[in-house]
Amino acid sequence: MTEEQVQPQVNSEEPQINPDEPPNFNIESEADVEPL
Repeated sequence: MTEEQVQPQVNSEEPQINPDEPPNFNIESEADVEPL
């Protein structure tokens, strides 16, 4: 029950891409492609 309450909070802060996957992964992927 607590996990569900924390999920929406993180989604609001980060861009809504995939609620199942962590938002950190998406940012790292984009940042890795930018410098390259």
